This record gives sequence, structure tokens and C-alpha cells, in this order.
Amino acid sequence: MTEAKDDKPTNAKAKDVESIKAAKRWMTLRDLCEAASVSHEAVARWVRDEVDPLPAMRFGRRWLFDAATVERWMTRRASRSLGRKQVARA
Repeated sequence: MTEAKDDKPTNAKAKDVESIKAAKRWMTLRDLCEAASVSHEAVARWVRDEVDPLPAMRFGRRWLFDAATVERWMTRRASRSLGRKQVARA
């Protein structure tokens, strides 16, 4: 009878799953640097870029980046960069 109770999801277990999902959504500065293989200074330049800044949130001294937003930003930036190279060759 105890086993059946443990098999059913409880509110506590559901909250743990949501916490894990939420934790994967956000990247720290270190996470982003490792994923993109760039330095902290490069990320700082991306955040300060006047044309297309990397969206970020700052909490005290900690920077947080939404993983999905970073992925879209990097894809957009890569395609923009590729477009400039094609124009320069023409």
C-alpha cells in the first residue's frame, strides 16, 4: 500500500520537476561562456552592442540569460554575419 502512494505524483514532486525545468531555462555567465566557447569580455560586448544587444538580466552581480533567447540571438547574429560576408564577396 505504501508503494502505490509513492508512485502517484504529489505536489512536492511536481514542484521539483518544475524547479528542474526552470533551472535549465536560465544560463549563468559561466554557462554561456562555456556553451559559446567565448570569454566573459566577449559576452559583455554582446550585451552592450548598440545594434543588436544580447538580452540579459542582472541580479546584483550575477548575469542571467534565457537559454532560448540566447539561441535565437546567436542564430540571428550568425545569419546577419553570413549576409555581410556574402555582400563583401560580391
